[in-house]
Amino acid sequence: MCKMRAIYNLLTRIVVIGIGGTLCIDLFTTVLGFFKVTTNGLRFVGRYIAYALDGVYSHDMIIQTKSVTGELLYGYAVHYIAGISFAFLLLLLYKKEWFYKPKFLPAFVVGLISYLPALFFIQPLFGFGVAFSELDRQISLLFKTSIIHIIYGVGLYCTARFVLFIKGTKHVKIS
Repeated sequence: MCKMRAIYNLLTRIVVIGIGGTLCIDLFTTVLGFFKVTTNGLRFVGRYIAYALDGVYSHDMIIQTKSVTGELLYGYAVHYIAGISFAFLLLLLYKKEWFYKPKFLPAFVVGLISYLPALFFIQPLFGFGVAFSELDRQISLLFKTSIIHIIYGVGLYCTARFVLFIKGTKHVKIS
């Protein structure tokens, strides 16, 4: 039973850290909004999911696709599922030790890794081309998106440190 509890605790940490990293993105984009910098990524993700549920899997330009009811909700759901999923990379790449002795560089690397599907998979599905190559504002969009993914990596690290702090754990024996 002790081993099951350890697995449960580790999985809980991964989920919480993934949510925390993703929440940092949302806080950052909220702050950007105060400076009139908009981000529509979640709306487009949600719109894509809504259309995919109806069998439409690619778009000439999702910006021109008709908006659908609930697209922002879909977008947030996928956003948090992705954030939690990428947090599992910390376990795969850096083992369970990272969750009890987090280091910045691994979290930063996972943040950068999370950038790759956005550039080479998601943007083409939206009709934006690889790395926004079909849009006029390619450089500014690449910059903004890279910052968002770096914020995610920083958020993973900060959340992991916060989890240790609230648990009152400085060093934990890892079995």
